[in-house]
Amino acid sequence: MSDFNSSDFVYRFNCEDTISLNSDVLKYRSELLSKLFILPFARYTYISDLLADAYSLLDVSDSSLIIFVPTKSFYSKNLMTFDDDFLRSLNELIKIDFEKLGDISSMCFVSEGDFEFEYKEILKIHIDFIRAIYPDVKILPFFYNELDNGIIKNILETFWEDSSFVFLSNMSCGFNYTDAKRNDFFIANSIENLIVRDYSIEDFSAYFILNELINFVSKKGASFIRLGVLNSGDVNPNLMVTKGFGAWFLYQGGCANLVKKYFKQNVKDFILFNLSKMLNCSCSMCFRFPQFFNQEFKIFVSFEKNGFVRGVSGSYKTPEVLYKALVKRSFGAAFSDNRFSPLRFDELEEIKIFITFVAENIIDSVSFEL
Repeated sequence: MSDFNSSDFVYRFNCEDTISLNSDVLKYRSELLSKLFILPFARYTYISDLLADAYSLLDVSDSSLIIFVPTKSFYSKNLMTFDDDFLRSLNELIKIDFEKLGDISSMCFVSEGDFEFEYKEILKIHIDFIRAIYPDVKILPFFYNELDNGIIKNILETFWEDSSFVFLSNMSCGFNYTDAKRNDFFIANSIENLIVRDYSIEDFSAYFILNELINFVSKKGASFIRLGVLNSGDVNPNLMVTKGFGAWFLYQGGCANLVKKYFKQNVKDFILFNLSKMLNCSCSMCFRFPQFFNQEFKIFVSFEKNGFVRGVSGSYKTPEVLYKALVKRSFGAAFSDNRFSPLRFDELEEIKIFITFVAENIIDSVSFEL
């Protein structure tokens, strides 16, 4: 079996290196509604598309939406919110869930403070999206910095049945563009693979609570699905000091199951398109893939013909960007498995294509026919 470790010049990508933002995942909105999101803590210029996609998937069938905002303005190991007078004035603009505020305050001390600047600059962007789509939802905004461990976990576990949650954060902060992109990839990989690590505020502004989120999602047997990752340097000429932003929603299951349920035909068409060209030319932009096809996975692609194996390629060790791996591994199975002669064009309609997503625990790996 060939691992197809040849250099990338063996196949080339005629379009962009990553899949552009699109809303194809929203075709399945009613089935993908989610109660928990990690969303960008940033100005409207950078994140409007991400927020539009994310809030379209928000499940507000529950009684309220709890929003957590990182702040440096006040030092506290407690949760913080606006003072009572401002909350009541805010209640004329949005509905504040005072009852749930009381319940949370009885669990952990909640400080009050003047966060008007941050509200106007950041939180208001999110509230405007929420009000436009869900005008009747009750909202409860909290701020935090060096939060004591366990507070977020207790709130998630206690109020999961009757609340939805949004956690705001940026990723890289203050790095040059090259280093920031590297850091953004590291953080995204941690979130998407549910890896508990040590972080700093320069890596991820919500670093005090990220591991609690990862542990909570992992215990639920769920996963974070990428809606988008970008950096201010992608659209801003200042490449010396940049910020990274990402958006994810909680999905009850793994990405492999998401592909299996909704995108099998897209993947099959993509593989056959590239094989039929016989030019090793991959054009992801010809296909409407959602953003999570930019996430990294360990996969195998195998072909069968008349009930017999016709070629296999993959890796148990090396995760790869999914849409690129689909090309690399399908070409490896077709042309580089030394047990078989290269796949012929006239065989394309006869082969069956199988995909295996390899999990850390091999028992949890997912295989299916396209």
